[in-house]
Amino acid sequence: MLRFPRLPLLLVALMLVGACSRHPKWAREPEWAAVRYVEMLQRGEYDAVVRSMLSCQDIDADYRELRLRLLRQMMEELPQDSRPSAVEATKAELQDSGRVAHVFLKLTFADGRKENVVLPLCRHDGRWLLW
Repeated sequence: MLRFPRLPLLLVALMLVGACSRHPKWAREPEWAAVRYVEMLQRGEYDAVVRSMLSCQDIDADYRELRLRLLRQMMEELPQDSRPSAVEATKAELQDSGRVAHVFLKLTFADGRKENVVLPLCRHDGRWLLW
């Protein structure tokens, strides 16, 4: 009887399931999602950021538009040197049976200063959303 190693087959199966998910990798893994959301803010993709907020799921269009205007206004008023030029996820801590993640980010600014921040995310319908 020929025996196949089960662990490599299991790993391949998990990779295939992950590759076939309906959400991109950045939406399935909290570190990737957190970095992506900061990058979307940097590029001015405010509508995409608002759609990625848990508080904006299943709300009416007027409230979503209000949140979009407030975010756009806040970012326009933020001085350029106060906006990060680079972002890196250093770690993520999962809580509440994997439904909540606190992602630790290192932000680098144009003047070379660095700040560490924590971005809370919540898993909703298979995606990591801003909490």
